[in-house]
Amino acid sequence: MHRVSAVIATKDRLGELAGCLSAIAAQRFDGALEVIVVNDGGARVDEVCRAFADRMEIRWINLDEPCGQVAARNRALSLATGDLAAFCDDDDRWLPEHVAALVDALDAHPEAVAAFTDAELVEVGPMDGRGRAGGEARESGDRGASTSGRRGPGPSFAPASAQPTAGRVTGERRVFAWRDPLSLLTRYNPIIPSSLMYRTRVHGVIGGLDEAMSHYWDWDFALRLAKAGTLLRVPRCLTLYAVHTGGENLSADPARMADARRALFAKHGLVDTGPSNFWRMCADPRLAPERAESERVWDGDPAIFHPPV
Repeated sequence: MHRVSAVIATKDRLGELAGCLSAIAAQRFDGALEVIVVNDGGARVDEVCRAFADRMEIRWINLDEPCGQVAARNRALSLATGDLAAFCDDDDRWLPEHVAALVDALDAHPEAVAAFTDAELVEVGPMDGRGRAGGEARESGDRGASTSGRRGPGPSFAPASAQPTAGRVTGERRVFAWRDPLSLLTRYNPIIPSSLMYRTRVHGVIGGLDEAMSHYWDWDFALRLAKAGTLLRVPRCLTLYAVHTGGENLSADPARMADARRALFAKHGLVDTGPSNFWRMCADPRLAPERAESERVWDGDPAIFHPPV
């Protein structure tokens, strides 16, 4: 029986963290699942994490000084006891079958080192007074995963749900999946970090997360995983990736991340195809032939992003 370690790095987002933990607690998985939260020097997370102690196996650490998001994840991984590990950003959400689907995929393919699900990018933000998500769409993570048609390679845009929950609404939804993610990996990152699960034994081969890669840690890790073995795509949108409309995310302006991008491309000998991010890739006409079919799972209820208190 597998043991899965869920790794969360967080800082000063207690409400988002509570929503993330609530979604993890709702997983339909019969195996062992431990959650490790590392607070990167922000407001203490004791109260939030303790509230879930009777619903899951959870450990948390409050760092006195921030060490950065990548180092915080490495700290969490150093405490992980699972043979499988999975990342979840505090503002992203796993749908209930997420963990079980990834474990099943890896069980069916013992040669694989990792698996990842398709995802939906979802605008999430405060109401603007008209019952809509206010502001311009922003996204965390640069040059990330793509989109697909809901059941084909056509447009991947869904109407806004505009349903308020504790001051939050969800807006546009973009489903994404790629026909050949591994071939795309040398040009763009088709793997949302919160969608990934991998065998922890691979750290003995490729090492931990490269803290020098900064905001491109996830793309770098995916490239190294691909060199270590097979990566499996699960063609179901079991990961929800929050795209913030408030404008607080660095990668809304990928040009600001140019130095980190150049470092990544130099490390792996890749040709820089220019700045982008997950959200922008969804609308890039050059990538339309790359889009794949995917099963859409989420019912559109925005409560998953900010459960009522």
